[in-house]
Amino acid sequence: MGEPRLLISTRTAADRLGCSPSRVRDLISAGVIPAIRLPVPETGKRHGHWRIEAASLDRLLETLGARPTRRRNDDPRVAMEVAAARATIGRLRRAGDGSP
Repeated sequence: MGEPRLLISTRTAADRLGCSPSRVRDLISAGVIPAIRLPVPETGKRHGHWRIEAASLDRLLETLGARPTRRRNDDPRVAMEVAAARATIGRLRRAGDGSP
């Protein structure tokens, strides 16, 4: 049997991306972020909350060359650009120190 999947909420995904939960739902609707919708327990209808597999969100961030951020921002592209800029600054600082 495989390992259990860690499913996270749109709010948690938004925290990792640095955007709002509504932006995450927009990205789910656009097919950028794969997600499942949990059924409402009482009715069994598929109108419950969205859940995102944490590993798939991490893979998306890796593909985009960004690391997760805790800062909130309305546009995840800005947060990802900030993360990339921080990584570049870190590499430049290490290069200036002679460190790898």
